[in-house]
Amino acid sequence: MCLDRTPGAANSYGQLGNLAKEQRDFQTAKAWYLKSLAISERLGDEHTAAITYHQLGMVAQEQRDFPTAEAWYRKSLAIFEKPGNEHGAAQSYAMLGLLAGQQDKLVEAAEWLIKGTRGFMRTHDERSQMTLGELLRCHQRAPNNDKQAILALWDQTGLGPFPEIPDDSGLSITTHLQENAACQHSPSRSTHWTTLRPLASCAPSHVPIAPKSRVWR
Repeated sequence: MCLDRTPGAANSYGQLGNLAKEQRDFQTAKAWYLKSLAISERLGDEHTAAITYHQLGMVAQEQRDFPTAEAWYRKSLAIFEKPGNEHGAAQSYAMLGLLAGQQDKLVEAAEWLIKGTRGFMRTHDERSQMTLGELLRCHQRAPNNDKQAILALWDQTGLGPFPEIPDDSGLSITTHLQENAACQHSPSRSTHWTTLRPLASCAPSHVPIAPKSRVWR
């Protein structure tokens, strides 16, 4: 078997793509990712292909080619939404939310970010705080009609009252989400959320890890 057509070669090309992307050499990164993708698709390796679609979406987003970025993210999501990969899907939801927010499509962004938040919470990923922070920013920026639409989307989640703007108490908003869920069984406990602990910015990883797909971290 030719070595440049193996899963190991696909992963190496992906890592080279990551390196180029970190150096903001996006054209080179794209070229490496496409070499990786060609192998993954030929081998029928959907999981690695989904990660590479996601990385290509991030490259396009950095280049402000938003339609192309969305197309790549949706290709990734179509694989991650298959049963058993809720964590991978949450990462695609989050990036689609960030992408929509960049284009001032604030209600659409909120819908994706809420889905990402729920997925991260269900898979015990602290990046739920990041998606909630982005959701709060979308709500702040939105005109009044869109604010009401965002609140209506939130109400459908069953996660309780819409979170407040962060203060200086240093508490994690996800702690309040968990406490609120407990309050549904204990009415005497407070359901008031206070603040959000910001997370570090997300960066990608090309190596597939199961069951959690570390597409970005």
